[in-house]
Amino acid sequence: MFYAIKYNKVEMVSYLLKKGINLEIKDNKGSTLVQEATRRKRPQLVEMLIASGAPVAEEEKKEKNVPKAKPKVVQEAPKDRQNERKIPKTYLLTKLND
Repeated sequence: MFYAIKYNKVEMVSYLLKKGINLEIKDNKGSTLVQEATRRKRPQLVEMLIASGAPVAEEEKKEKNVPKAKPKVVQEAPKDRQNERKIPKTYLLTKLND
C-alpha cells in the first residue's frame, strides 16, 4: 500500500481497499497510510483512505492538513458569448485562401 501511495497508483489503492487491507498499518518510520499520502501531497488518495475508515492522527486533525472526504463540486465558468470578438466570415475565408 505504501508503494501505491508513493507512486500515486490510484487503481492499486482502490483495489487494495476493496480487498480489505489493514488500514492501521505503519511503515518502518511509524507513519500511517494517511500521513504518507498527506506527506506526498496525494489529496485524492487521502480522501479515499479517510472515506474507507483509515485512522487520522490527532496532530493532522489539529493542523487541518487532511482534506475532508466529501467530493468537491467544481462550478463551470458562465458561458458569456457577448464579449467574444466577432470576426466576419468573409475575412476568415480570405485569410484562409491567402
